[in-house]
Amino acid sequence: SSKRCSRSRKPLAASRPVLARLLGASMGQHGRKRTGKPKESSDDLGGSCRLDTSVPTWVSGDVLQVWTSLALGDVEFRAVLIKPLGWDTNRQVGPYPLAAYFPGLGENAGAILDRIDEFERVAPEPFVLASPMRPKQGWWFIDNGSAWGWMKGNFREEMAQRYCAWVAELAGREGIDRKRVGIFGYSAGAHAVVEMLAMGFGLPLSGVGLGGVHGHVQWDCSEFPGDQARGAQDKFARFLERLSRHQGAGFIEATHGRTDKESKWEDASKIIEALEKRQLELGFPKVHVRRLEPEQQDLLPSSKRNRSHHSYFGAAFVRRDFLVALFGGPPPLPLESSLEPPDSLQHSVEPQLPVSAGAVLRTRDQVQALAHSHEKPQGANACTGPQFEWDSGPAAYGKKRKWKLYPPEVQAQLAQAYLAQHHAGKDVISVDGWEYTVDFDCMCQRAHHTAYERRIRLHEEW
Repeated sequence: SSKRCSRSRKPLAASRPVLARLLGASMGQHGRKRTGKPKESSDDLGGSCRLDTSVPTWVSGDVLQVWTSLALGDVEFRAVLIKPLGWDTNRQVGPYPLAAYFPGLGENAGAILDRIDEFERVAPEPFVLASPMRPKQGWWFIDNGSAWGWMKGNFREEMAQRYCAWVAELAGREGIDRKRVGIFGYSAGAHAVVEMLAMGFGLPLSGVGLGGVHGHVQWDCSEFPGDQARGAQDKFARFLERLSRHQGAGFIEATHGRTDKESKWEDASKIIEALEKRQLELGFPKVHVRRLEPEQQDLLPSSKRNRSHHSYFGAAFVRRDFLVALFGGPPPLPLESSLEPPDSLQHSVEPQLPVSAGAVLRTRDQVQALAHSHEKPQGANACTGPQFEWDSGPAAYGKKRKWKLYPPEVQAQLAQAYLAQHHAGKDVISVDGWEYTVDFDCMCQRAHHTAYERRIRLHEEW
């Protein structure tokens, strides 16, 4: 492939011809211009485009590319290079790990362009992020795109094979570390990921991420009419049978909302059990399971927003420790959690992420020891030190925002840090097994599992 700027209309040459012959396909990519003018460098004075020579020449987020297989069909996709904030653009690195993201039905391949800033904040290293377009008129590999298509449609094996071949071909391209390839998907995209895992990619996967996963139909079909219920049960059983033969991966993590009404935990638990059984048969680690409470989702569920309790992409994937594990690094550290999965899924874990520079790091034992070293107040007025409240969001019917006091043991820790650090700096707290960085300079708290911020303030009576 020849180097070009993002504005070039010249198609790139097909890569990996040997793999193409093995697949009985002719592979290539062709630039399709995205609506809007592409970004230009600050020194682009004469209409020339400055190339970043550290970026693989086929990676261009502003261009919708087409991967073509004569035997399997086309895949439209976008690919971008994610670089950590502050990364030296003149630094020559590579090959890069590859992450292939399969979006839910509410997104398309262009969604990764909106996620660049989020991933740059948590990226442990530069990596290529690629995302394909969903097949038209279908739920990924289910051949019915109607509202009830997930139940009425049939699984199309050749569609899954097409996208498996696409991932395998990208993994062999210029600038990609073939040994560090991960895939992840959300909702319907997570279903697509497990179907491809069952199909097999023809190359080892360093990691797999699932957010809000569901299957082909669902486990409990009692709400469907008789004939449809019997057919739906058969489809779900065949789906689990396919998962029982999956290829395995060095790391699989499933994040799921405990109260998710769109992708039910009952179905997700069956999927996780099937994946884990095969993982252990192949000698791979167990599935990492993370169950989220409603308040731990990206949007707090209410009567107006996130009514289906199905908004937690950030909590699932915009995490440094997830990306580290996805590319073959150590898995997230297990933490104590009150959110234990039922039955056999008792190995639920929650990641512990690196925190901002300047934060005071404490282990859980140290936090508890610090809390017990202070006399616990009996009420808001009983505390002699500063007390803090956090912004829990707007109240109903346009009333004032809700501010909640931290638990007494957390108040004791924050008070000591606030006074010892002269009303400045940062501290790390643990609430119900979840870690937060509290920043006294900007008076905010940042959740490690979502990277979202909320305001804090001193209690009015202190």
